[in-house]
Amino acid sequence: MSHTWLLYRPSYALALLRDYPDRFERAVLMQLFGLHEHTTEIDEWKGLNTSGVDHWFDKWADDMVKSNRASQEGVEKLKRNMFGPVKIFIFSCTRKDVTAVKHPLLVLAGVDIYHPSGTAREIARLAPNARLIEGWRNTGPKALEEMQLKLSSLTCCA
Repeated sequence: MSHTWLLYRPSYALALLRDYPDRFERAVLMQLFGLHEHTTEIDEWKGLNTSGVDHWFDKWADDMVKSNRASQEGVEKLKRNMFGPVKIFIFSCTRKDVTAVKHPLLVLAGVDIYHPSGTAREIARLAPNARLIEGWRNTGPKALEEMQLKLSSLTCCA
């Protein structure tokens, strides 16, 4: 069985495409998270955006521990498994892995410290069959129509 859509946690979706290529026909990757320097995002930061990544994860982990839904040891282990010890640009794959993903990809760039547009641009540059869409958020009807056409051309069955 193969699937067409893959939107949730797109940085990890690339690992699924790498590890189980026969299960998917194509993917839409929306707002990838990863490590990147500031480019055109709304937020500004110096160097890599590790402070943003640490912020959202640590806040979530703190809530999980305080509500007794996870132990401190458990969330620390999850953080190590997700993000390191060697932090690579999208946490689940290397750049070389991305070049091996042959599926058609539609990459919708993010615009903040958590979803750096540079990460999306790099994925679109590395993956051989990727199409990048920037400026898709908070756009007018004409831009939305253009995006719908791009989605249709990527996802319609042959």
